[in-house]
Amino acid sequence: MDFLTYEVLTKGMCPCCRSRFFNRLPEEEREVVIDTAMEIDSFMPHVYGDFIELEEIPDGKETSEATA
Repeated sequence: MDFLTYEVLTKGMCPCCRSRFFNRLPEEEREVVIDTAMEIDSFMPHVYGDFIELEEIPDGKETSEATA
């Protein structure tokens, strides 16, 4: 799954549901999604910077919940 497919599938999901969906992807697919997001972030940091910070959170919790 590439990043754009991931974006289409998760459009409209809350951050928790997006994280749960992401965490259930096979490791190889997660790597592709992150690599593509980082590649896009390298020339358009304002677009997907939040994705890179928020997606890999245990149990689908947002950053504030995961660190509390």
